[in-house]
Amino acid sequence: MKLKKLMEGLAWEREPGKPLPTLKDVADKHLKEANPDGTISPNEDKEMKELLEDIESRMEDILYEAEQETRRIGGQFRQPGYKVQIVKLLSKMVEGFSKGERF
Repeated sequence: MKLKKLMEGLAWEREPGKPLPTLKDVADKHLKEANPDGTISPNEDKEMKELLEDIESRMEDILYEAEQETRRIGGQFRQPGYKVQIVKLLSKMVEGFSKGERF
């Protein structure tokens, strides 16, 4: 099978007889979609604030439950070690999320 035939399926946004879009073409297209302040949605700041508040509230609930359950499972003596395990898990998940490796 020829390389040209293999590459045909990989050339997205290509119209027959026209070259592949350049980085400038793609950037111009997407920048035109943005608002003058660089945002995409009309109320992006408000939506982001609401998202952060929601995430904070959910994390508070999760951490409260973790506090209660680690105490129930391990008592005062083993609870600190169980909490360390939870913090390591959360750190690993957050690091993966920030790198785009999860979700």
